[in-house]
Amino acid sequence: MASLISFPTSESAPIPVPSPLVYLPFRRISLPAASAPTPHRASIVSSQLPPQRRTRTRRVHRRTSSDEARDARRVKIVTEFYETEKSYFNGLDLVYQHFLSPILASLSTPNPLLTRQELATLLSNFIDIWNFRRTFVVALSENLRSKSTSLSTVLLAHFPYLYLYTPFITSFPASLTFLMSLSSISASPNPRFTAFLRTQESHPRCAHLRLSDYLLTLVQRCPRYLLLLKDLVQATDPSSTEYETLQRALGLVEKITSSLDTSLTVHAQTLSLLNLQRNTNNLPSSLSPLVTPGRDLLKRGTLICQRLSSPAPYEFILLSDHLLWLSRDETNNSPGLLEQRSSPRGENERWLYAGHLDLIDLEVVITIVHNGVIPRLDVLSPQGSFALYAPAGMYLFLLYI
Repeated sequence: MASLISFPTSESAPIPVPSPLVYLPFRRISLPAASAPTPHRASIVSSQLPPQRRTRTRRVHRRTSSDEARDARRVKIVTEFYETEKSYFNGLDLVYQHFLSPILASLSTPNPLLTRQELATLLSNFIDIWNFRRTFVVALSENLRSKSTSLSTVLLAHFPYLYLYTPFITSFPASLTFLMSLSSISASPNPRFTAFLRTQESHPRCAHLRLSDYLLTLVQRCPRYLLLLKDLVQATDPSSTEYETLQRALGLVEKITSSLDTSLTVHAQTLSLLNLQRNTNNLPSSLSPLVTPGRDLLKRGTLICQRLSSPAPYEFILLSDHLLWLSRDETNNSPGLLEQRSSPRGENERWLYAGHLDLIDLEVVITIVHNGVIPRLDVLSPQGSFALYAPAGMYLFLLYI
């Protein structure tokens, strides 16, 4: 049987020997280098190539009609900001020139109009606020004229000084109480100053406004800043640096106004009590004046007195030491004034004193509602008592003294 595999023998053809490999000469290859290659890594070819410059594309913002309207609104707000600030300072400057300067000049005389303590009670740190406002108006005028700096930078540099209003607002009730005590020459403890006050207030420059009226407007500027700044931020390009700085100024004013909220609340209560005091006849001595240090206005509202003849409205004022109720002075009020008054508590409405209770011995008894009983609240006091009902959303009271 023949073999299936044939093995090579010595007689077979010789196996060819492969020829040796031929290597090419070494060649330096330049690799991709970084933007700033080192000298020993850069090749001759790459060093001879000109550097490639990357072209930058600039985005050109095309102004639209909305941008132009926003800029026009911004100019209007800035103008309003400056004009109102200038008008506000003119009022402060009138107080300084027309009232404060003569009083300060009299301090060096044998008979001054006011003592230094009385002057501090009347005007507190007014002169600090006047100095700040004068500097602020000058800075605003310079910014409006030359525009060397942005408006937001001017605001951010001056707004921290708004904290100067804190001591003035805190002492404001005492200042108005002092002025009210000098309103009548016959009963004034200082007739000479009262005569001076009437003479200065009658000057045409005061435009029929009294010193107390100018002092009332002193603290009304801070809340106005919030409205103006919010409008100014909305009228500013959000992508600009001015927008960011205005946001910081707005945050600062919000922080300052928040810290003044308590003082501003007391200020509003003082105004309300002053209106009541000025427009109410025959107040008892224990309630005259209404504005006194330590007395707060807690609540005010209208109740209907249920009489046998006809119901009548009464104005109830809850103070921190008394409960006071007043009736409308029909002889001095025009018909329908109660419905037509522009504010919740009309400044020109006349009142008559009707009664009051001391809170020291006051007791309140509440009747629990059940089985269809009308809600009732009994106010009991040795000076008098009354019951308060609330049928169908109305508030009635029955006085039984």
